[in-house]
Amino acid sequence: MDKKQLISFGAVVVVILFISVMFREPAQSELAENDEEEDPVPEFSTIEYINLEGKNRELKRELEVMENELFDMNFSFMKVIIEGGLLNEMEYFEFDELLFTKVTDDEYIVFLQVETEYYLLWADKETRKLHNFYFSFLDHEESFNWTGGAETYSGFANDQDIETVQVIQNGEVYEGKFITVNDDMRIWFSVIDFEWKSINEEPDEMEVKALDKDGNILWHEEFDGPLGG
Repeated sequence: MDKKQLISFGAVVVVILFISVMFREPAQSELAENDEEEDPVPEFSTIEYINLEGKNRELKRELEVMENELFDMNFSFMKVIIEGGLLNEMEYFEFDELLFTKVTDDEYIVFLQVETEYYLLWADKETRKLHNFYFSFLDHEESFNWTGGAETYSGFANDQDIETVQVIQNGEVYEGKFITVNDDMRIWFSVIDFEWKSINEEPDEMEVKALDKDGNILWHEEFDGPLGG
C-alpha cells in the first residue's frame, strides 16, 4: 500500500469517526436552541412510547456496528503504519522519539516521548477498545511509580525485582502488563472495569501494589477512587 492509499484510508477513518461522534452526541448549539425554545414536553401514547423505545434500541445497535467497523478500520490502518515504520510520517503523530512499538493480530502498542513527557497508545481486539496512557509528572528513573485514575493506570517499574503490578478495586485484582523499553526503562499499564459514581456515593477502595516473584509486597499505596463523573 503506497502513501496515497494510506492517506485515503486514513481519511475514511476520520469521516466515519466524525459520523460516529455526530450520532453519539448532539451539537451544543442544538442543545442551546432547544433550551431557549422551552417547548412543552409532548404527550406520548403507550404505543408511541413503545415504538420510540424500539427505535432507540435500533439506533444503539447501528451505532455499535459503526463503532466496531471504525475500530477494525483503525486497527488495520495502524497495523500497516506501524509495520511499515511510517508513524513519523503521520501528521497527527508528532513526537520527539519513538521508544517502543509492538503489533500483532490482537493488539498494537505505541510508546513515545514528546519533550519530557511519555505517552502510550494501546489497542486491544479482545475488548475492542483504544486506550491512551499519560505518564505525566513521573520520574522515568524511579524504581516504581504510578499515575492515572478512572479506568487507566500506568507508570515506571525499573526495579527488576518487581514481578507483578496489581491495581485493586474493591478487592477485584487487575494485573498490569509490562513493557521493557530498553535496558534502563520498563513501564507497566493496566485497564480496570470502572464506572463513575456520584458525589453522594461511597468511593471505590483502590490499591496499587508491586510484588516480587515470591509475592512479597515491594510497594503499596491505598486511595479512594474518583467521584462526581
